[in-house]
Amino acid sequence: MKQTYKLALFIFFLGKSFAQEGYLKAKLENNTQSGYYKIMLNPGFLGKTDLDLANIRLIDKDSVLIPFEIKTENNAEVFTKLDTIPFEIKSAQKTKKTDVIIKNIANQKTLILKFKNFDFDKSLEVFGSDNRKNWFGIKQNIVLDSKNNYTDKNVFYNLNFPNSGYKYLMFSFNDSISPKVNLLSIGTISTLEKEQIFEKIKCEKIKITDSLKSKQTFYRFDFEQTYQFSYFNIEFNEKKPFKRFFRLYEINYDIKTKKEFLNYISESSFTNENSSLHFSPILAKYFVLVSENQDNLPLKINSIVGFQEKKAINTYLETGKEYFLISNPLYLQKPNFDLTLFQDSLTKNALLLKMGNPEFIAFNNPIVNPKESSPKWILWAVVLLAVGLLTFMSVKLLNEVKNRKQ
Repeated sequence: MKQTYKLALFIFFLGKSFAQEGYLKAKLENNTQSGYYKIMLNPGFLGKTDLDLANIRLIDKDSVLIPFEIKTENNAEVFTKLDTIPFEIKSAQKTKKTDVIIKNIANQKTLILKFKNFDFDKSLEVFGSDNRKNWFGIKQNIVLDSKNNYTDKNVFYNLNFPNSGYKYLMFSFNDSISPKVNLLSIGTISTLEKEQIFEKIKCEKIKITDSLKSKQTFYRFDFEQTYQFSYFNIEFNEKKPFKRFFRLYEINYDIKTKKEFLNYISESSFTNENSSLHFSPILAKYFVLVSENQDNLPLKINSIVGFQEKKAINTYLETGKEYFLISNPLYLQKPNFDLTLFQDSLTKNALLLKMGNPEFIAFNNPIVNPKESSPKWILWAVVLLAVGLLTFMSVKLLNEVKNRKQ
């Protein structure tokens, strides 16, 4: 009897939660002609979809399903153009160091170093000089961490250091504890493709808590809504050299215990004022970054910016019709259209089309493709089944009470 009663309660609350849910709907702007179109998906809209976008559908005014193809804007190189600076290399066998000298033309404080791929940590120091004879320190204990990249032939490092005004800069690599590295070029980035294929989402709320007992600092940061994050860029307010280990967690809430719990995401050691933490894409809103301080003073963070991959759909639309994008949790699998076989036609002369701001629509007023789902009758069936089971169990419970009294 207890099992049946629990089942009835489960079905009842399932129907209740089902009734409170809904889906997102966004109208596309009017298209001026029939043809192939590319629609960039709104960042907020992406935050309400599955990671693989399986629950997205494109429909017309009559709820007829329109074929489309999902496109992720991540098929370009990270760096589109590197403005190189001539450099001179000097190696010293006695000191086991490799010195790289450049002319400080524009008082550089940020440079990109391009190397042949390697998988170990490499340390270096930065010096400045006005005559190439007397060198003075600018920054020390810089560590180029291994990127664990076994695919690309080359790797890039973003090197930050104070603006000194010296005519010449020297980067001194320590070869005593690690092998020499093959430096291919030094320069500045004029175009950063990564900025184009990712949407920037700045966090406005950062709460910092220090623990003297565990020698840790907890940086909790919340976003206004859920997004599909791929990595974070953290800007530290620290000019002195540092190397600090961080772990990143997602904060979740357990409805039963009414307590927060953490899900591990990623970890890394940071050595630069501007550092990035990459991880597998995740749908989340609340995070905490944990720093292992040891006996060092806690680092201050100026800003945290999240990066979400830009995604679009390619489709064929007819003029004079209204079209809508919906994100519905009832859809569990990606649709399979013939249109995906003709990618060249979809992208070659596709016109850009914008989507409007999505609005939330409860399931009691669904506008979905009737061939795919019918949430109204499912909801009523769940409610009626729950009421019937609860009524049956109540009568049975009363009869048992009467029998015990007799």
